[in-house]
Amino acid sequence: MNPLTKKFVNFVLCIRNFFGGNVSKTFISLSLLFILFVSFGYSKTQLLDVNTKQNQTSIHFLLFDTSFNFQFNLQKNNFKVFENFVAVPDFSLTPPVPPNDNPASILFLYDLSIGNLTETEQNQTLATNLIKYLGKEFQKDEKALLGFEMENYLLCNYTTDLSKFNSALQLIQTKPSSNFDSAFFCFNFGALEFQKNAKYPPVVILILDKNRDFDVESIIQSATNKNIRIFVIMVNNKISDKLKDLARKTNGSYFEFYNATDSISIFKALSFIIHNGSPAIITWDNLPLCSKERNVEVIYKNQDTLRFSIVLENPNFPQISTVPPFLRFSSVIPGLSRDLDLIIIARNRDIQLDSIKLNDPHFQIVSGNLSSPIVLPKDSGYKLTIRFTPTDSSIVFDTLVIFSDACNIRKINITGGFPNKKPRERTLNLLFPRCNDKFFIGDTIRIRWEGLLPADVVQLQYSTDNGNTWDTLAFNVLGLEYRWWLDPAKLQESDSCLIRIIQIWPNNAGETIELRHPSSVNCTNFNRDASLVATATNHP
Repeated sequence: MNPLTKKFVNFVLCIRNFFGGNVSKTFISLSLLFILFVSFGYSKTQLLDVNTKQNQTSIHFLLFDTSFNFQFNLQKNNFKVFENFVAVPDFSLTPPVPPNDNPASILFLYDLSIGNLTETEQNQTLATNLIKYLGKEFQKDEKALLGFEMENYLLCNYTTDLSKFNSALQLIQTKPSSNFDSAFFCFNFGALEFQKNAKYPPVVILILDKNRDFDVESIIQSATNKNIRIFVIMVNNKISDKLKDLARKTNGSYFEFYNATDSISIFKALSFIIHNGSPAIITWDNLPLCSKERNVEVIYKNQDTLRFSIVLENPNFPQISTVPPFLRFSSVIPGLSRDLDLIIIARNRDIQLDSIKLNDPHFQIVSGNLSSPIVLPKDSGYKLTIRFTPTDSSIVFDTLVIFSDACNIRKINITGGFPNKKPRERTLNLLFPRCNDKFFIGDTIRIRWEGLLPADVVQLQYSTDNGNTWDTLAFNVLGLEYRWWLDPAKLQESDSCLIRIIQIWPNNAGETIELRHPSSVNCTNFNRDASLVATATNHP
């Protein structure tokens, strides 16, 4: 028998060189999102803010009747909240607080490049009509109008004269481009410096129809130091994260304005917030469901439903964990047996355990097997005892499978036998990548395999010429996965790529390379690519 008998798994990997652009997938957490006007059958709402953080969601909203009068006397028992059609058992409601009648100094900061493209010409009409109607809404407030391109233009100084203010709108002329930093910091009529002329608490309403790069942190810092609140209205377009931060971090808010049907609720909501009203707030703990994406429904008086979607960043999925995470029986003399315990723990909610399955007859559940489903309370444990009875000295591998109503079927790797004996049945299997998967040079591939314990050692090799030649990818890899960066300096475009996973017998069959220090580590050094590390202690 060849003492270096190898097991390897091949897969086809097509690599294409990619120039310009980012092909990696991005999972975006819906952290703070403004959603536009929603009409109910018997009421209307302006959803101002959805804040999802640490598995808790809060919504800030205003509720109107059909005549657009604010509803302040809101009761918790008039609301129901659902996530993915599952009722949220408990939530808190903070009623809205009415605004005051104190005037504000409102500067309309108008992007003169609005409507500068053929397909966006209508945006100028939308934007100027919006300002005209907002002028009516803010009759008691003093108003000014600044237009900006590469420089700023004072179209109307602070005034309470509505006709004078509306006349200034006729001076607006579309320009080919604009600069956001200039809008706020221009030497002549920069918006933040201009607000020193404000008689009342200063407010800036930025109106635009496109997103651009700008120094958001400098604007936020300067506005905060001057106690200037910034509101953003995006016309006929999605608003960028930078503009959201600009509004959010200066105590303002932001809106997306698409058509006239949005206008009344925006007018009302802007006036409410600018004059220091506090919206209603509903807060709840996100349900332990098996999806990051949540379709939320907030039902008011069993008649009206507000619907929106959120994506959770770190959802509290119902899960099963085990202690230990895997079982290693190691060397057991044939004919004898050894027992090991496994504790199953329910995470994030109560979990129903349905059944437990083992395949290899060398392993047997001698205590704790399920004859019928049981409910395991959250954070509590359920004990199993597994017995290994070998018939020879060969390595044996099996997977204990736990079936439950948790989000994933839980698989526990189990092995036993003498480490210098190869297994009779080869169980090593490559999970990812799969045949015919395609990747771009510069991507990072997460290579995954099964059929071994996480502590079992493998070597990885790759070929770019259909297996004629092989290069070493990594030595002594643990953990059932390895992240491989497709280095442009080492790889070229190819559609004949293979990977193989190698376990060499008997050198490290079923063994773990664990080099433990007898005392604490006081020195650590890495090589350039951090693939090797050397540690040292004071122990003799």
